[in-house]
Amino acid sequence: LHRLQHMYKMMSNNSVRWFSMIRFSDITDVHDDLRMTDFSDNYTRYQKAFVLDLSSDEAYQTVLKQIPEVGMNKFGYNYLLTSLDFQSMNLSRFRHGGVNITGFQLLEHPQIISEVFSRKSRDGDMPNSYGLPVHAALAVDGLKVIEEAISGMLENDSDVFRWIFRRGDLYNLNKTKGIPCTTRPPLPWMFGQNILTLIKKRQPQGLSGSLTFDEDGHRKDFSLGVFSMALDKGIQKIENLKETSHGTWSPKRRFVSIYDREEMYPDQERRDANGTKIITSILGAPFLVLKERKDGEPAPQGDNRYEGFSVELANALAKEVGFTHEFRIVADNAYGAKLSNGSWNGMIGELISGVADLAVAPLTITAERERYVDFSKHFMEIGVTIVIKKPQSQRPGVWVCIIVAYLTVSIGLFLVSRFSPVEWKKVREHQNNIDWTQVRADKDGLYHNDFSLFNSFWFSMGALMFQGSDTCPRSISGRIIGGAWWFFVLIIISSYTANLAAFLTIERMINPIESADDLLNHPSIKYGAVTSGSTLQFFLNSDVPVYRQMGEYMKTHSEVLVQSNEEGIERVLKSKGKYAFLAESSFIEYINERSPCDTVSVGGKLNNIGFGVATPRNSPLRDPINVAVLKLKEEGTLYTLHQKWWVEKGQCGGAHQSK
Repeated sequence: LHRLQHMYKMMSNNSVRWFSMIRFSDITDVHDDLRMTDFSDNYTRYQKAFVLDLSSDEAYQTVLKQIPEVGMNKFGYNYLLTSLDFQSMNLSRFRHGGVNITGFQLLEHPQIISEVFSRKSRDGDMPNSYGLPVHAALAVDGLKVIEEAISGMLENDSDVFRWIFRRGDLYNLNKTKGIPCTTRPPLPWMFGQNILTLIKKRQPQGLSGSLTFDEDGHRKDFSLGVFSMALDKGIQKIENLKETSHGTWSPKRRFVSIYDREEMYPDQERRDANGTKIITSILGAPFLVLKERKDGEPAPQGDNRYEGFSVELANALAKEVGFTHEFRIVADNAYGAKLSNGSWNGMIGELISGVADLAVAPLTITAERERYVDFSKHFMEIGVTIVIKKPQSQRPGVWVCIIVAYLTVSIGLFLVSRFSPVEWKKVREHQNNIDWTQVRADKDGLYHNDFSLFNSFWFSMGALMFQGSDTCPRSISGRIIGGAWWFFVLIIISSYTANLAAFLTIERMINPIESADDLLNHPSIKYGAVTSGSTLQFFLNSDVPVYRQMGEYMKTHSEVLVQSNEEGIERVLKSKGKYAFLAESSFIEYINERSPCDTVSVGGKLNNIGFGVATPRNSPLRDPINVAVLKLKEEGTLYTLHQKWWVEKGQCGGAHQSK
């Protein structure tokens, strides 16, 4: 009765039309009561809304089973169930009738809580396959609160209950056995007030959340998940009601429905009135970049500040559908990922909250995102790929070594011949065809040395070219040097000739990474992705063991994750080949064609996905946008835009290819 009075007062204050209240006398047969409510006077002119407030989950199941039997499970009927265990109910018979059923869930993940609780209990598995029931969780939390309070008293004084528990009985004020509640006036337990005070002070964590209470003993800081089931849809989460969350439920405004857009998002209503649609997007070449400001020109304003594939795609869609638009950069610079509290960040979050009307960006279509927003047909087919720093051509400096060897042998031969007496020949009379700079005088006459510095170099060059020389060493040391040089030249020329054809056809580059498997086999090479992007979710949710292992690695090593694609490419360029970045192939293809042309994609596409235009659920723009995307694809407009921003604006001359 108290809940009914409170509900009636609250709805009256909010001008909600209230027609009738019925108390079921026998829940096993409520057909007549349901029919009477359905055909109340003037009721059929409005959407029919019913609030079911029953005492147990079994009572809900009994009543819900009879609703289809009286034909109240079709479009236009809306039911709100006050149960705190909405997900445990069997609503399969309502899925295809068009009825809308909304309810609350106290335990967000009852199955997980059940598994954890079962491991800690002595009895093993819980009997309920769904998970821990809410009433059981609340009972456990109630005992938890009492246990925490009593433990707090024992911490302050370990002997506080010494004379209270005697011989298996409880005594009050050391005199009365038990706690007589029927006396007039009732005699409370002597430690009751102390326990109540500690309950209000302590904030233990229970199965149903934080167990905190206000001064009146009412629970606070709890969280209720709001779930709904509509036509051809399973149970889906609508919103999270928290006292601290704006736009949902607070002590001042109470609950504001997310469907009451005029109250929650007045700016959205004004935008719809004048036809201007807000497009949320994210900066990133070549999809959306800031225009370069030329000297002497005024700063561009509005959408003229941006250029890129997304801008031209949005303009084409606006022309086809017939609306005006305004680009806004997503506030948190994120694509959209589901947070631990159930909410979404990035562009997906702005669509859900009503901040934006559509998202035109490199936004990947995923099943998880499709549950909360609507996507058009993909305007670009992509796939996750690996990008690494382009390996440098391996040039071991053979020619430098040959030149150094040539100089060393020539100079060595010159010095050996200079100091060896065998190389000095006596000059005969009337001998004029000699280099007089290499003649020295001795007591026996003049002596000449054929191995001048020039002749030494000429001898080494002749041997290198497989040619002879008029001058040959005569000394043993000179012949040893010459023979070693001939053998060296033989090996070098033979090896060069054998490998010349291979080097003329392909340039060898050592690349340690050729596939995703190689990343796992090279622990020295780190790899990562964007934190809030779909690429990371692909690896975490993949059924392929290699990809799943890569996802777990990135999840446990948060230092390899980056906030944006640009940050990932910058890290690749600075890593000297020790970091690989995982991203959509569209972005990687663009980067590979940009200066300094120092990146390369390897391994091909790891999956096949697509980019789509996202709109809020059931948005009137959904179908027109979808038709417009298909038309642009058929006319070749999307192909033309891709060629313009990826190929024609490339800076690497098309020489950069994937490995």
